[in-house]
Amino acid sequence: ADLFSAWILKAAVGAHPYVGIERVMHSVLGYECAEGKCFAEGDGTYDLKPQEFFDQLTMTAAYVFEDPYLLRWAEDLLGDRVISTSTSYLSAPLYVILRSTELRPAEDRYAKMSLIQYNGAPIGQYISRRAWRDADGCATYMKIKEITTANHEHKDAGSFEIYYKAPLTCDAGCYANYGHEHTQFYHQMTVAHNCLEIFNPARYNPDSENKAEKFYTGGQIRGGERSDLASWLGSPDHRTGSVTGRDEGYYDGDRTRPHYAYIAGDITRAYFADTVSHVERRMLTVYTEDEAAPMAFFVYDDVEATDPSFEKRFLLHIASGDAPVIDGERIITENGGGRLTCHALTEGASIRPLGGRAYTEDGRYDPAASKNYMVNGKNLTANGGADDKHWGRVEIVAPEERSTRFLTAMYVSNAGADLRRSVSRISGEGCIAALYDGRYAAVFATDREGKAALSLDLGDGEHSCYISGLAGGKWRVTVGGESSEVTVHKLRRFLNIKATGRLELEPID
Repeated sequence: ADLFSAWILKAAVGAHPYVGIERVMHSVLGYECAEGKCFAEGDGTYDLKPQEFFDQLTMTAAYVFEDPYLLRWAEDLLGDRVISTSTSYLSAPLYVILRSTELRPAEDRYAKMSLIQYNGAPIGQYISRRAWRDADGCATYMKIKEITTANHEHKDAGSFEIYYKAPLTCDAGCYANYGHEHTQFYHQMTVAHNCLEIFNPARYNPDSENKAEKFYTGGQIRGGERSDLASWLGSPDHRTGSVTGRDEGYYDGDRTRPHYAYIAGDITRAYFADTVSHVERRMLTVYTEDEAAPMAFFVYDDVEATDPSFEKRFLLHIASGDAPVIDGERIITENGGGRLTCHALTEGASIRPLGGRAYTEDGRYDPAASKNYMVNGKNLTANGGADDKHWGRVEIVAPEERSTRFLTAMYVSNAGADLRRSVSRISGEGCIAALYDGRYAAVFATDREGKAALSLDLGDGEHSCYISGLAGGKWRVTVGGESSEVTVHKLRRFLNIKATGRLELEPID
């Protein structure tokens, strides 16, 4: 509808009022994964193929904005499919109109596509990848989300997805019927995403006729739609959080070798006020120079519940149909040639697997006997036995305290090879850190204002340090006894530096 109205206005008066709309299709196409499917977003699951929906959109955008790169995307998505007057998304007459100009498709559809793509307010989201054309490519999706639109949008502020050769952890559930219980209270809810849950037992009533109470699992607020733009933008009920820092970096000046992508956000408002007083999530993707384990991923969560008895859970969904291996603090899952190793570094946490798929004698998925959609001890099966082919989820459960700092570190590698990289937690003054492979340190300042001094002993060897949660302004950085001054950007609140031994940071102003 937006593209058609832009087309009509441009044809009528020579211009349209939508500032930045010419970049929207590039942003949408950035969801593509290596084998031609997409990161899940809202009711669009990972099995969504761009060519099933985006050929008309991309070709219309190419025509309206005279973009040869989008035209190449459109032609590639269309492929050799036959277009007829009955094609639902791109009819033959529309195709003839859209290809009636002298515009020719570019040779390379990825030429204008960034490997690290930030989609700003109100979604607050990074999609980063190591390469576009690599079938073995690794990529991450990290979202804070500042405003929710409800309807087809899910309750997933702070969610993430990880891809290496195949999805390793992603959204769960099926969009099989919009009004079905599974769709409304599993697929669209926080429980089906890599998010945080804080369970307030006062909100749960298994015997209630109110399904929001019956299927409550500790997730985010379920709101309704607004009827107009002004009331939506002015509604405090639809504000889910705010991006509090973000940054990205490349190994090279030509931006062809991604190094890291980082995003942080306060998502307290996504949860019920009687359940939490503070929820913050920071996520960091690091592309290593290790071909056997090309990417590491770190998550820091600062959660304060209104009651210490409220159970706090970090959710990790298993994209594979097979059960994960749980070995101490490690959670290992494989899918499509890729492996994800997750280390639960939260002090005192326990690991709870919730999943399992059952099959009939003839090998068909048996939803009634399966446990891949667990909600309060029962499997909330999808309409008609629809299946996302995932095993279920693993919950990292924090000890019973009012405040919890979750620390989680993951890395990808090839399936079938028992490759291990060292992962450990380091506690310092004013910070905690996840040390990966003895070379990479994800350092998280624990002062919520970011104004406290930090001190951390990294040990021997040079480390790439990714320091987050710092207040904007000047800081004194001391490494190996030598000091220098650095300026922290007030919107990034992030530093990437090299350090050996003891690392100290002190605010100057």
